Amino acid sequence: MSGSHIKIADPDEKGEGEIRIKGRHIMLGYLNNEEATIECMDEEGYFKSGDKGRIDEGGFLQITGRIKELIITAGGENIAPVPIEENFKLECPACSNIMLLGEQ
Repeated sequence: MSGSHIKIADPDEKGEGEIRIKGRHIMLGYLNNEEATIECMDEEGYFKSGDKGRIDEGGFLQITGRIKELIITAGGENIAPVPIEENFKLECPACSNIMLLGEQ
C-alpha cells in the first residue's frame, strides 16, 4: 500500500520478528498519554503490532504468530487463545483460519 512501511524488528535466524508498521493510516500515538504511546511505538515511529512475521522471498508479509500468547480480560483473567482456536478448528474444519480477539 502506498505510504505504508513495514519492518521486522529483531529478526531471528528464520527472519521472524515483531511486525512493525508506519504510515498515515496508523495512529500517531495516544492522545495526552505519552507513557502509552512510548509503549506501543518504537523510536522511529513504527507501531509495535504484537504479531510475529517475516517478509518472504517475493516481498510479501507472512504473519506467523503472536508475541504474547495471552489475552487478559477486563476482569483480569488470563486466557490462552491458541487452545481455544485449535479446538474450534478441530470441531469445524471449514473454519481453518480463525483468531481469538479480546475486547478493550
